[in-house]
Amino acid sequence: MKSSLKNDFIKLINGRYYFRLPDKTRRKKEGQAYKQGYEIRLVVKGKIELKKIQSLLKDLGFKIGKPFEKGLQIVQPVYGKYQVEKLKTILK
Repeated sequence: MKSSLKNDFIKLINGRYYFRLPDKTRRKKEGQAYKQGYEIRLVVKGKIELKKIQSLLKDLGFKIGKPFEKGLQIVQPVYGKYQVEKLKTILK
């Protein structure tokens, strides 16, 4: 991965993200009934910023989920254990 792409991505997202990770204890207890998976939600300011973030994510080799609105914000999700772990290393 190009470090310039990583730096552009980090500057653009500017700490506006959060992780949604499965609860291992609950998964063990409930088994297949517990559906929570690995997800990171990137919060964007508008449609232009959304397009920039989507482009950077694709250039960095990520598969992106369908963006959605949550309140007055737009959220770009990234799903999957491997992708979340990979993105976590970039954002640290």
